[in-house]
Amino acid sequence: MSNEKTIHFGGLNALRFFSAFAIIVYHCSLNIQDGLPSALKMLFHNLTLGVDMFFLISGFLIVYLLLSEKEESHKISLAKFYIRRILRIFPLYFLIIGIAWLQYRESIPPIVYHRSLYFATNFWMISANSWTMGILNPLWSLCIEEHFYLVIPVLVLFIPLRRIHLLFWFVILVSIGFRLYATLTIQYNWFTIYLHTLSRCDVLAIGGLLAYYRRFYDFSARFSSLVLGCLFTYLILLMSIVDSSDYTTITFSVLKKYLFIAPMFLFFIGFILNKNEENKIISWLKSKRLIDYFGKISFGLYMFHTPVLEYLIPYHFINDFFIVKLISVSILTVLVSSISYELFEKKILRLKTKFEIIKSA
Repeated sequence: MSNEKTIHFGGLNALRFFSAFAIIVYHCSLNIQDGLPSALKMLFHNLTLGVDMFFLISGFLIVYLLLSEKEESHKISLAKFYIRRILRIFPLYFLIIGIAWLQYRESIPPIVYHRSLYFATNFWMISANSWTMGILNPLWSLCIEEHFYLVIPVLVLFIPLRRIHLLFWFVILVSIGFRLYATLTIQYNWFTIYLHTLSRCDVLAIGGLLAYYRRFYDFSARFSSLVLGCLFTYLILLMSIVDSSDYTTITFSVLKKYLFIAPMFLFFIGFILNKNEENKIISWLKSKRLIDYFGKISFGLYMFHTPVLEYLIPYHFINDFFIVKLISVSILTVLVSSISYELFEKKILRLKTKFEIIKSA
């Protein structure tokens, strides 16, 4: 961290960018996955784990800021917290809903847009047991984060600081218990386990748990470039062999995800909380302004890549060639996200700073 008043974790933007890019690659590859060799097909299929990295980042950063605020001021301003979240999430979220409504307002069967308006897209998909149109599909993860943001600050406010770690352990256990319950009682449980807030909130809680140990015990690591490289290689190999979203048995439904979350968690620690100043990989990535900028616009990358994909689908000379499609979608998404960030989001983010109690960079 740079100083006592401003909280900054170098490398978060790089992780945000790579997580968003993983989702972009996944969606661009959907129409060619069946024709790929099995290992490559599985690797592309598992790129949805980029969402879990987003959850880990969000849980860590939001909880760290809440803990810092409570420790320094002995309270948490819930009003200011919710205003900050509204200013960060709502503009792009509702813009995407507006774009979807303009394009699909006369679709048959009709789209239940009001569910998205109050952040229930994931529950709507669960009840329908299917995805909706591509533009709205990514909103499910934003709904889960908003549910987390709605509840956790209140609990952090009223639970004594030194016992807050028990809250996150409890959330993790509740999530495990919910997946067990869903597996035993719901016949077609895939959408429930994949999309339900109680099923996915454990990764946000793991991020919160790490924030607790970082804030009160100055938790860190000393990972060399070799260790980080081994963690990354292990994760890629695992993603090439094992389906992270296979829920066909109780063990798979309840525990398999942690095979992937564990190396991601260790990689996150090694990347963000690494005291090894000689780690060349981390130093190089943190020094690249372009990667840092892509991280700043990563929310836009995540939100805008599906409208861009929808726009390009009719162009067969793009859609039928994966590399051309990936490059085209990436360039257009970066362009749209940059325009949105510079002309729209940045102005709102300046307003958001007026409601900050703990400054973050």
